Amino acid sequence: MPVSRGGTSHWRVLSPFELRPKLTFFGLDKNESHCFTLRKGVTSEIMEDGMREILGFVGDELQTKVKLIIGGNEFPATLRMINQDRSRTRTRGPGELPMRLVHNISWKGEEDTIGEMRELNWKAYDSVKRGDLKHPWNVTFNHLGKGEFLVRSNVNNANQ
Repeated sequence: MPVSRGGTSHWRVLSPFELRPKLTFFGLDKNESHCFTLRKGVTSEIMEDGMREILGFVGDELQTKVKLIIGGNEFPATLRMINQDRSRTRTRGPGELPMRLVHNISWKGEEDTIGEMRELNWKAYDSVKRGDLKHPWNVTFNHLGKGEFLVRSNVNNANQ
């Protein structure tokens, strides 16, 4: 979606982000989550003027549908804005930590997306399933515009 700034138009996209998939990514946690939380810098970009609308959020809605592009095919997911209540922590008293705004991408219940994410990241999936959370496999997300993200698997050479 082009955005006009002083007579010029340009595309606004989020910076690429990368993560090492762990239990929740693959739904191997007790809640079978199939999700991950975006890092703080990406959440800051989402909250910048106009970016929520570009991603498909309407008004005060807390979630929007997005597409994950894997191998040229589109797979459904949900981008959620979450106000985390951190008043019940194990190490701090109530009120010591303020509310925190985070975003996450989830594909829980989206069987085609679940299968494709496991297939794309099968080496990481096998490692995580065996308990190796320090595996060298990463997943990169490139925002293509609107609510579309290109998803790729790669090796983090620094961790080998």
